[in-house]
Amino acid sequence: MILPSNEISLGNCVIINHIEQPCAKLLAVIISFDEETVTTNYLNADKVFNSYNKKGCTNNKVDVTPVNLFGVQVEVDLETNEYWCTPVEKTTAKYHDGDLRPWQEHGIRRYTFRPKILKIAIKAMKLKDAGWKFGTISEFLQLTEEDEKQIALKLTAINDI
Repeated sequence: MILPSNEISLGNCVIINHIEQPCAKLLAVIISFDEETVTTNYLNADKVFNSYNKKGCTNNKVDVTPVNLFGVQVEVDLETNEYWCTPVEKTTAKYHDGDLRPWQEHGIRRYTFRPKILKIAIKAMKLKDAGWKFGTISEFLQLTEEDEKQIALKLTAINDI
């Protein structure tokens, strides 16, 4: 499965700020955003990230980079609970000064994902395919039963195409 990573929206995979090394280990998923800021949680299940994920990491939108701009796609294996990034093209990500910002992981390294964070990414991807948009995780998680039925109908229609 390939995760969304092409925009600043709920569930998309990003690298936060311009200080963190662009690599799969530091991959974050957007859990909420507004006009100016983005809040993320790390996808990596390493306990080193536990304290960051309690509140989420909030950054200015201009300091968050969608992973696809680094020329990689995020892949997930649900059987092994692992994710990794596969290079697919050259980087177009840039630092604030305009210099190219390369992906800094050589080879493909696999990491264990956090199921709760992966679920947000997958659910957001499916809802977007069905035409739904959300700005906050609370809007996203508080869908009514009727909303869920409408989403299911739209997803069925999409899958039938």
